[in-house]
Amino acid sequence: TDNYDYTVTDNHTNLKWVKAPGPKLGLASAKDLCKKISDIYQSEWRLPSLTQLKSLVDKSQKNPALPKPNPFDDVKSAKGDGYWTRDITWQPRYRLDYQWVVTFHDNGSSWPLPQTGVHYTWCVSARR
Repeated sequence: TDNYDYTVTDNHTNLKWVKAPGPKLGLASAKDLCKKISDIYQSEWRLPSLTQLKSLVDKSQKNPALPKPNPFDDVKSAKGDGYWTRDITWQPRYRLDYQWVVTFHDNGSSWPLPQTGVHYTWCVSARR
């Protein structure tokens, strides 16, 4: 549901999303952007979990893999365009923490990528 305040509420999960995801940023800057949105809306906004972000995916759709009609603006969905999640996974081969990233190109693929990368930012709030 479009809340007409630059946010969208998912009626299935009761999560509130920014209507237009943010730019490609490093992980720390993406978290900072969500904190700034928290200040504007005076409620907690953060990067979504992997499960939360994948809850938006409609595997029957492509470019973007979101349900139709989709109330969001400017969702980047070119091949390789990923969105940060807050979920971390240890990659023993590299001895580093990697962050889970989700794409909306085709079927909502997700994969762990280095925390040093830049990806799109889509902040979420659990408050309605």
